[in-house]
Amino acid sequence: MQMYTANNYDAHRDRYLKELNIRVIRFWNNDVLQNIEGVGQRIKEEVEKHS
Repeated sequence: MQMYTANNYDAHRDRYLKELNIRVIRFWNNDVLQNIEGVGQRIKEEVEKHS
């Protein structure tokens, strides 16, 4: 059984999602809690960029 650290797990998951053409966008919890409008704008920009 292979042990994963959080970073290894994230990298493994990101590669898997990329193979499925799923883009990962990360936000700090603090940004989501204190700047939800900015987070929404960033998501919108990414969607528009890849549409």
